[in-house]
Amino acid sequence: ARLWRWFAGKDGTGAAPAVAGEGRSALAVPAGPAGSELRLGFGAPEGAHMSLAAQPAAVEARFGDTVLSAVSSTRFEDGAGGWTGSLDPGVHGLTLSWRPSAGETAERTDGFLTGLRAGWLREADTLYGAGAQGAFGRLSSDLFVAGASGSFEAGGGRFGMAAEVGHAAPEAAGGLFSDAGPAFSTAFSAVAARPAAGGTFKLSLRQPLRIETGRLDLSLPVGRTPEGAVVRQRVPVGLAPSGRQIDFGADWTGAVAPGSVLRVGAVLSRHPGHVAGRRPEAAVLVGLRIGL
Repeated sequence: ARLWRWFAGKDGTGAAPAVAGEGRSALAVPAGPAGSELRLGFGAPEGAHMSLAAQPAAVEARFGDTVLSAVSSTRFEDGAGGWTGSLDPGVHGLTLSWRPSAGETAERTDGFLTGLRAGWLREADTLYGAGAQGAFGRLSSDLFVAGASGSFEAGGGRFGMAAEVGHAAPEAAGGLFSDAGPAFSTAFSAVAARPAAGGTFKLSLRQPLRIETGRLDLSLPVGRTPEGAVVRQRVPVGLAPSGRQIDFGADWTGAVAPGSVLRVGAVLSRHPGHVAGRRPEAAVLVGLRIGL
């Protein structure tokens, strides 16, 4: 999955075609009124927070520079009659974006390009993708997201930046988790690209989705009164991780034959998984896309 997202250029938080396009499977792209478009397929709308939907299916409607997207997680099961798929109401949401029409061809367009987006994501059984079971009860959340992206050219290169923030309203019920406070999350990326060796060389910096603040309250039994009533103590549990993962990347992309593209790169991750003290991880990635 990581190689697929990397090769498709979806490893940041920047604005990209929300459905179909590189790294996504389009089922239909029917034409609409002038300046409008409807797309159906698999793949989350732009941004890090929307990727919380597992195996997402999405529909996108574009009206000029305004894009409305809906996403839902899906479930695939291997039954007696073969594989079947269905929408999973566990995670679903909406995004409203403003993307200049030139955004999909940013590398060939001069000047400053930007995108704005806002969205809502409902997690019916999880909180930032993590769930509770058994005695811990059930977690759910309404997540509200806002993001912006932009790019400019200078010194023969192109520079792009994107940032996203999220505000979650968690709910805890039916177990040891008795209460929850609001949570705040971030994700950002930056990239610098310039022509090199017949292709494009890029340097990138990225922070994956990270919870910055938030808490859950555990209600733990600590004793009994003389009358036999259970005495409980509230213990707050912080949601923010101990570290901050930063990915440093370098890669080259170029055409090696008509319709075929080669991408070679490396990524170094500091504090992988947002765990402080965890040893850095490095990966070398090679991808070849052949057009038919």
